[in-house]
Amino acid sequence: MAGLAKKLSRSAQQALYHTYLWEQPKFEQLIFDYIKLVFESKISIEDNFAAPCVLQVQQAAKQVHREKHRMEAFVRFQKAADDLFYATISPDFNVLPLIIKHFEKRYADQRWAIYDTKRNYGAYYDLKTVSFVNLELSPQQRHAALADVHKHQEEDKYQQLWQVYFDHVNIPERKNPKLHLRHIPRRYWKYLSEKQPRQLPT
Repeated sequence: MAGLAKKLSRSAQQALYHTYLWEQPKFEQLIFDYIKLVFESKISIEDNFAAPCVLQVQQAAKQVHREKHRMEAFVRFQKAADDLFYATISPDFNVLPLIIKHFEKRYADQRWAIYDTKRNYGAYYDLKTVSFVNLELSPQQRHAALADVHKHQEEDKYQQLWQVYFDHVNIPERKNPKLHLRHIPRRYWKYLSEKQPRQLPT
């Protein structure tokens, strides 16, 4: 790592790390080819997009960066009975390590946990530090929302209020489904309270 740090800019090191989190087929070979080229070249390779590995690393890093921002925008927490705010994600890439700082700053005064159901690990914030956790859950439990017995007693009301707010700020005359899908692809709807079936007030 020290050798790479001497030959690569900070942004290039970040791109290489993002490629590691990309996790797509043959990503290990891609990283190996990139690092090999770095040490074989006497000049910087960062802008040598004629080299397939350099171009592919940049493309992979962009995909991971885009997924990171989408997760930061689309994660929705549920309040548990013990006042823990809990959310599940299943991103295309392993972006959980990249979004921790965002939620640590945004929710510094609340205990929260974000669990990646695709990779079966999560991040837990205890008001002081963030630690990685694994839960012993069945495949069905991993993908489920909080069971009623574990929810805070007011959670369903919070969800209903948000849905009512969303419905009221929505302007039917300005509805543009294509633009909407471009900004919020359908695969992210499972995270959004406003996209869930409407609940009748109790």
